[in-house]
Amino acid sequence: MSGGTVSNGPVSALLETRNLSMRFAQARFSGRVLVQALREVSLAVAPGETLGIAGETGCGKSTLCRCILRLYRPSSGQILFRGTEVGTLPESRLGELRRGVQMIFQDPADSLNPRLPVGSIVEEPLVIRARLPAAERLAVVRRALGEVGLAQSDARRYPHEFSGGQRQRIAIARALVLKPALLVCDEPVSALDVSIQAQILNLLLDLQKEHGLAMIFVSHDLSVVRHMSNRVAVMYRGSVVEQAPAEEIYRHPRHEYTRALIGSIPGARRTQ
Repeated sequence: MSGGTVSNGPVSALLETRNLSMRFAQARFSGRVLVQALREVSLAVAPGETLGIAGETGCGKSTLCRCILRLYRPSSGQILFRGTEVGTLPESRLGELRRGVQMIFQDPADSLNPRLPVGSIVEEPLVIRARLPAAERLAVVRRALGEVGLAQSDARRYPHEFSGGQRQRIAIARALVLKPALLVCDEPVSALDVSIQAQILNLLLDLQKEHGLAMIFVSHDLSVVRHMSNRVAVMYRGSVVEQAPAEEIYRHPRHEYTRALIGSIPGARRTQ
């Protein structure tokens, strides 16, 4: 196991969800119906820990991430960040949450504004949330670009001039500038070439150690989740069906869906 520094359950939760549920109204021939995307999801993440969330496409992983960031307002349940209920925060106070929790999306090509140079993209959270003088913002941007392996001169270039892996590095730099306590990583390497994936995963681990970050790491690939995480929660049809330390869940899965996920990993070997 490579991720973070905490191997058991959280001693003091940085972020916690309690019985979190999310329903969407969907139009069908028979009229509008409610679709249950999340069903009473309860999770906790400690400072410096990585919680992996595994499950197939459509199980609710991305919906959970967007609820945590309050991009979606949950239908019921609670979201607590540093002990404060954020699930019902008014829009005017969401800045408090966004400074402490940042998200890295699946496809950097979709999450970066193609009309802005990289320096402006990375600087934007500082303009909105930090209100630092221009010289300080420039210093923070340069430092963030260096931390993710990019040159200062890259600040003048545009997203289309970079490879997929480099664009994800830009997205990570943007997430770092506000000094968050928690990174929510929603399938951050699934859109990248296999040869680049390990570089980005190792970069995230290095940054986690350097900054003391907690992470929620989402993937459909349980082998990647195992590599990155201290604990793993397995989701199926909007519910968490199993939670355990990463090695335990890999070696001794209890739920049949978890066993199916592990069985789908090429060359998977585990102790029964």
